[in-house]
Amino acid sequence: EIREAVVCLREDDRGAYLAAYYISTEEITATQLKQHLSGRLPEYMHPSYYIHLTAFPLLLSGKVDRKQLPAPELPSGGYFRPATSETEQRLAGIWSDVLHIDKDKISIDQNFFDLGGHSLKAVQLIDGIQRVLGTSLRLRDIFSHTTIEEQALLTGNPNISSLQDIPRAPQQEYYRVSPAQQKLFYEQWANENTTAYNVVTAVEIMGEVDRDKLEHSFQVLIDRHDMLRASFDLSEEGVIQYIHQHVPFRLTLLDADQYTSRQEAFDAFLKPFDLSAAPLIRCGLYGNILFIDIHHIVCDGIALNVLTNEFRQIYIGRSLPSTGLRYVDYVMWKLDNRQLEQQRQFWTQKLAGELPVLELPVINSGVVADRYTASHMLLEITGEQYHQLKKYTTDNQVSDFMLLLSVFDVLLAKITGQTDIIVCTDVVGRTHTALKEVVGTFVNLLPLRIQIGKDATFSNVLQDVKSGLLEVFDHQDVHMEEILPMLLQQDRLPEKLFRVHFSFANYQDSHHRYDVLNMVPLQQRLKASTQYEFKVEAAEKEDSMQLYFIFSKALYEEQTIALMVQYYRNILTAVLDNPAMKLSTIVPE
Repeated sequence: EIREAVVCLREDDRGAYLAAYYISTEEITATQLKQHLSGRLPEYMHPSYYIHLTAFPLLLSGKVDRKQLPAPELPSGGYFRPATSETEQRLAGIWSDVLHIDKDKISIDQNFFDLGGHSLKAVQLIDGIQRVLGTSLRLRDIFSHTTIEEQALLTGNPNISSLQDIPRAPQQEYYRVSPAQQKLFYEQWANENTTAYNVVTAVEIMGEVDRDKLEHSFQVLIDRHDMLRASFDLSEEGVIQYIHQHVPFRLTLLDADQYTSRQEAFDAFLKPFDLSAAPLIRCGLYGNILFIDIHHIVCDGIALNVLTNEFRQIYIGRSLPSTGLRYVDYVMWKLDNRQLEQQRQFWTQKLAGELPVLELPVINSGVVADRYTASHMLLEITGEQYHQLKKYTTDNQVSDFMLLLSVFDVLLAKITGQTDIIVCTDVVGRTHTALKEVVGTFVNLLPLRIQIGKDATFSNVLQDVKSGLLEVFDHQDVHMEEILPMLLQQDRLPEKLFRVHFSFANYQDSHHRYDVLNMVPLQQRLKASTQYEFKVEAAEKEDSMQLYFIFSKALYEEQTIALMVQYYRNILTAVLDNPAMKLSTIVPE
């Protein structure tokens, strides 16, 4: 019945997706078209939208003018099922906030990922469901229940746990620390001159700079957040933290005449922290460039976003709502939470038996004194390959993180010849909606173990990585510091097991814009230090994917890393062109 058809890749607020345009005597439902294609094309090649036209717009040459093809309207497919129950209507509101789509245009049987959802938005969706419905879902629940209709039934299931309140800790002279803080304290204590745990950023302030106002705004932030007034010490009870009532702040002024470049000024500004002296935040002004440096023991990437957004509002004189939970409330709740025992048992079983040690091409396999001095190389994925990557993740309902990590696992398998691989990765750690705006360090490092079969295809590896990551996300409340004793009891050295790291910097950006203080983030050269032997850090920026290969200079030669970068690109190119190909047929050189 279809006389002509055009399928093209479109990209808008919904993300990247396929839209099919067709000419026929009568309009055909999307369900009929999907059924027609189901036996002919794999699911990831199915269009997300089907648009019936009476004629195609044409160029003078007679070819279809693709730029003039109309954007798909929501909903598509010739039918619409509105939210009817109270739960469905509330879910539609949450979806609308996350996807930036009018809730009245979302059909309850539409797929979250077809509408532009991805893993970060799935986390935002979980947060919204916790906040509005009081139901605690897992990331795997969003991947397996992708419609409002399915999620409404799931949230009504009595077996789904309700969200428990985090109580406020009583006022004390000092407080216990989280496992993450304990690890960071000992790492800094053992390597007092390292800046590997400094969380840094640089922004350019457009327009006139009011130094007094900048200093005052940072002082308000420090007065507002307990962690910015925290100091740490070692006592008979172990590591403890003090929350000081008032900590004065001074803005460091960097004389422009003393430095030949912004990078030179930044290098002079960046220094190790003394964890016993609050505040563990310092700011430097170099002309109209603002450097911000905070120790990781009191701040992670999401907390830095919170502080940046609040700083803008304070600077222009806007009042902020009072803070809710404090980080020390979270610490006390976590340390006393008996429900985490099931998660601890999961990790005990996951890491049982003999664990693989990656045999990487290092210069020196013995003890190296200076493992922290680092260098890096950049791999950029742009243009057609970037769009191909985005389409692949959308069609397969996997995140960019899952895809890029899967390629990294294949790379490691190729260069080591090993099939049992452990790569460490970061998890956000803010599993409770009340922790969304809390300033502190929540990020956790957890091992992901993948076994690659002899006849495996890339699609097999990707699904195993997806399943493994969802498992890790489900059990992320147990910190690495609680896992390590399990290994030490078995005389297995964690520095050898967890030497490789992969992360994806996809922290939520604020939608707020303030004209009075226009702060433009600057691309800062990476710090010349690393916490890991070998790490890949990925980030999405302006229609490109940027992967930094960061490595210990004492352990790796630059030419070795350069080969890895090239191999990674070659593997990515191969599997995007043919995800069903066997890994044994991929030649990365």
